[in-house]
Amino acid sequence: TKINSEGMNASPSGPRRSAGVHMEVYEEQMAELKQLRKEHKAMSQALQEAKDNNVELRSQTTNQQSVIAKLMDEKLSRISKSGPQNSKSRSTHQDPLDPEVSASGSPLTENLAV
Repeated sequence: TKINSEGMNASPSGPRRSAGVHMEVYEEQMAELKQLRKEHKAMSQALQEAKDNNVELRSQTTNQQSVIAKLMDEKLSRISKSGPQNSKSRSTHQDPLDPEVSASGSPLTENLAV
């Protein structure tokens, strides 16, 4: 609300009416401020939840990457220990007790999606 150049005495009933108008404006602004505070609090909570979820997802990703790295290291270690082999005999014979071979016969590392 704008006050004209004549000030509070510009209204027909004088300063009292202007004080009432100012009080209404004050109350409206206070109600709006309370609403904005509620919205701010809700947004702050949503932001904190998003941050917490982000931390959790990063942790899960790190864990998955470390598991994959460990599996790859184990696989490389086995390959280097067994030495060079005929690729045909390796592909036709799969050890069912090998933990890296799934029920479908494909290596488990192929089933992991990052």
